Amino acid sequence: MRIAFCSPPLIGRRQKSVEAEDCCWGIGARVLPAMLLACASEARQAGHDVAFTDLSIDRSAVLYEFKPDIVVHSLAWQWHHAVNDAMARICGGIKRIILAVPPGYAQHYVEDMGCPVAYTEPEKSLLDILAGELRQGIYPNCMTDLGPTDFALVPDRYWPHYAAVIYQVGRGCPYRCKFCVWGGSFVTDPTFRLRPAQLVADNLCQLREITVKALGRPLPVYLLAGQLTASQRWVDQFHAAMAFEPYKFQSPVNLQDLTAEKLRLLHECGLVSTSVGLEATADPILKRMGKPFTFERATHGLLTLQEAGQAYGLKWRAHVRYGVGETAEEVQEATENVHKLRQAGLRRLRVDLARMVHYEGTHLRAEANYELANLPKRTEYCPVMAHPPDYGAFKDALRAYDWLAYEGERK
Repeated sequence: MRIAFCSPPLIGRRQKSVEAEDCCWGIGARVLPAMLLACASEARQAGHDVAFTDLSIDRSAVLYEFKPDIVVHSLAWQWHHAVNDAMARICGGIKRIILAVPPGYAQHYVEDMGCPVAYTEPEKSLLDILAGELRQGIYPNCMTDLGPTDFALVPDRYWPHYAAVIYQVGRGCPYRCKFCVWGGSFVTDPTFRLRPAQLVADNLCQLREITVKALGRPLPVYLLAGQLTASQRWVDQFHAAMAFEPYKFQSPVNLQDLTAEKLRLLHECGLVSTSVGLEATADPILKRMGKPFTFERATHGLLTLQEAGQAYGLKWRAHVRYGVGETAEEVQEATENVHKLRQAGLRRLRVDLARMVHYEGTHLRAEANYELANLPKRTEYCPVMAHPPDYGAFKDALRAYDWLAYEGERK
């Protein structure tokens, strides 16, 4: 079977590229998609005739020249109408398979687009669809069973157009944060799996070889994992494979399992920038979110990151989210704790602050007992808490220490 794996064309008045991954989506700079390329790699290994086409770079004529039987592409919920309209127009009568992002919206895509949808473990469910064995339900986490991602599928002429590469190291999460579309979701297998460390190292070596040949330098890479620091054994194995020839990368870490030793080892593998989901600075709010740590533990982790920043030049920032049913009293406690972070010795915190979107398929959405309203200027329904308590004093506390780096929306 001839299958074209397509990254969609630029959309909107400003002609932006849409990123769509298992738990990561956005619009802006063009990045090489991890999930789509992993699916293409698995399909080729299964014996299909495969092509990777980026319609934000190439004209649709390239797709027609390949003459595919099926086109596979992602839909990210917040921009799904625009992307689907563009892909339907380009594909015409060619059959399509959609990769649902986030997976909780799979049924919406089935009903609205009438296409088969791979929404849980997309590499595995995609192969079932191609084999005519379409089955709905939850697929067990398959990350440890996947073969290498084949970066050679990417045409050489594409590489100069990418700002970065996403590579998916893991899927799922060992924790159960209620807002998460992975670990906290009831539409996906919550099991946490990491690709074998040696396989990740081998893939990064291939990526470096290809991009250095095409560009004269390796492209920045973002290692996508629910928790890169969850397993000391995995970090040790990755260090053994990568430390001799590190590849600079970004990746998230977790305040619950973060240690100075893990940061040192990952830095020696190439970690130059990271982010953490602090999410809140008061224990009642953290508990409501399902976060696995307390404010005390978070303080320790933030100080550990600060020390790594001073020792290695590691760049880092923290995400804080609000609008999860918290009370004014809890916000006051969170504000007081901002000052306690300063008193504990924290000096270099940078915070991204945003309202929490209640995505379908998450426990947060299912359990919300307060009024929800759509994000302003959104055609797709992205619900947030309609009347959150006043966070003015909290924001002022962050600004007083020059800690508020960005205020916006969550994904």
